[in-house]
Amino acid sequence: MHAFNVQTNHMTRLEQVQEISGCHRIPVNDQSLYNKILRVSALWRLGD
Repeated sequence: MHAFNVQTNHMTRLEQVQEISGCHRIPVNDQSLYNKILRVSALWRLGD
C-alpha cells in the first residue's frame, strides 16, 4: 500500500504487519472480529 502526501509531494510505502515491536498486536483472520463488528446486529449497535 502506498500513501501520497500532495502537500509535501512525498510518497510513503506502508506494510501491513500482524504485530508492531511486541507492543501492539493486530488480529488477522479472527472470526470473532467478524461476529463482533461486521454482522448486521453489530452494525445496528453502532447506531445506538
